[in-house]
Amino acid sequence: MDKQQETKSFYDEYWPKNIPDYSKTKEHVFSLLPQRDFKLALDAGCGTGVCSLALSEKAEKVMGVDISGECINTAKELANKLNRNNIEFKKASLLELPFKDETFDLVFSWGVIHHTVNPIKALDELVRILQKDGVLILAVYLKTNFTFFHEAIRKICLRLSPPLKNAFIKFVTSFVKIAEKFGKTTKVRDDTWIEAQVEDWFFVPEKHFFKIEEMKVLFEKRGLSFELLCPQTGRFKSSSNFIVRGVKK
Repeated sequence: MDKQQETKSFYDEYWPKNIPDYSKTKEHVFSLLPQRDFKLALDAGCGTGVCSLALSEKAEKVMGVDISGECINTAKELANKLNRNNIEFKKASLLELPFKDETFDLVFSWGVIHHTVNPIKALDELVRILQKDGVLILAVYLKTNFTFFHEAIRKICLRLSPPLKNAFIKFVTSFVKIAEKFGKTTKVRDDTWIEAQVEDWFFVPEKHFFKIEEMKVLFEKRGLSFELLCPQTGRFKSSSNFIVRGVKK
């Protein structure tokens, strides 16, 4: 099984059992959007669809795509429960999006391209389907001095048996809670529980990391403006996304 299929299988199981809190997600998504109207938005790597639901309140129509069929099914169920009729979900890879050039005036991708086998190609696809003057909002893993250490642990974690995996998640969760109790963490938005965040960090098959300056260069080379919206989204800087926004010139 290749890495893309392994990642798909991981999220087929992970996201349906770890649906983020919608109200907290919506508040966060709204804080990232510029003050303008959108006609057609893409949630690229939509997972369970909670960001798609939020975007559906700010755009006339939303398309959510994800490589995981189980995620797409979960997203459809959530949208039906909330009677959102302006969202369509489709199974697709960010490495080969089934849309024409310059289709969307908003592209939103929260923590997804770094899980593809080729994040630069995924970024190129997001830019390709973005209209001129359209907005791209992207969250990717932050590369720090501790990234090598985290990745070494993750490689070991991928070989753990289910009982050892559960024990490891409980151990790290306890550590995070203690650090939080003593004020050693950054206060962050909590839309999923810590155990789920630990599993997503250490047990996903494919991960890539970027420095903020590196992403700035990637944006500018593709004709995008660059704005850093959030330099750190997690409790610890070394286990965070950063969020950027660009407008296609």
